[in-house]
Amino acid sequence: MTLAVPPRSEPIGRARPSVSPTPSVRATPWPGFAADPPARRSRAAAADTPWRAVPLQPCWPALMAGIGALGEVQARTGQAACTLAASGPYGRALLCGDQGHVSGGRLELRLFYAAWAHGYAVQEHMATGLQRSLQFFDAQGLPLHDVTLGPRSRVPAFDALVARFAAPAAARFPQHAANGNAPAVCPTPRVDQRAFRAGWASMRAPQDFYTLLRRHGLSRLEALQLAAPEFAQPVDSGGAQEVLARAAQTGMPLSLCCGNPGAVQTYSGPLHQVEVQGPWLQVNDAGLQLQLREDRIASAWRVRLPASQGLVSSLELFDADGRTLAIIGGQRAPGQAERCEWRELLASVALEDSPC
Repeated sequence: MTLAVPPRSEPIGRARPSVSPTPSVRATPWPGFAADPPARRSRAAAADTPWRAVPLQPCWPALMAGIGALGEVQARTGQAACTLAASGPYGRALLCGDQGHVSGGRLELRLFYAAWAHGYAVQEHMATGLQRSLQFFDAQGLPLHDVTLGPRSRVPAFDALVARFAAPAAARFPQHAANGNAPAVCPTPRVDQRAFRAGWASMRAPQDFYTLLRRHGLSRLEALQLAAPEFAQPVDSGGAQEVLARAAQTGMPLSLCCGNPGAVQTYSGPLHQVEVQGPWLQVNDAGLQLQLREDRIASAWRVRLPASQGLVSSLELFDADGRTLAIIGGQRAPGQAERCEWRELLASVALEDSPC
């Protein structure tokens, strides 16, 4: 049986659970430097500005391998509507083709270097002193990932890394593309739904899901729309606030995942402080910050992926263009079954059409 992918679900209006707003916390998804086009950033090295930016050579795997020498840093990844930042040391940076993987404690990164076009070492004068960072962008100047030094970072190692990878003075960088944010127009895929669902049911690990998507030429959201109901169900778009707040109240450790075409970052551990400021849903803990615009959540899905240790469940959030905003799961060690309390919490999130 061959079916066209159905239209995306529309956002719904359901009352949110009570979470205290915190007007003292300012939600800023990305620093002001990242909002400037690459041409302006490259000129900043010689301009009289509060910050200095040194263009870096596009030797991304080697550069990322050197970040471990900086000690404890803050790594941040995301997009305009959702960012995730966590502090800790970079682990060993591994390379497989044009993809990288970094894992160290609570910090895990998957890096897709094919999307990386620009890198800068930035020094900015803040009220608290000089802030040093490494910032990476795609060809349109959109931020992909940044690394910010903190009080426990090794500044001499940062200076040495910048000196090693600084681009020659004559280096030229592509100009900002005016239409770089225009979404690609793709034909609606047609798939063999029976074969697709059989492939989903036969998965033995969550990583098999990416193979399934490639095999059938589907985006993540399209796959959820075609999945059997026991594996994917649309739920209330307010479920993220409910899940994060209850996990913080009970001390349940979660897995938070946020990314973009160039990088995906994952945090695993407990949450403590969940707050709301205007449209922003935030986690503000020591060493962890999540910022998510709830008004940009167009659909939310309760997803179950088969694994050898049983089902692995998550809450997945998408914007109006079908892009993944965030994935929330229960913390699970490799090779271990999912926590029952996480399944119970996720099962409590109301379905999309539920009247209560």
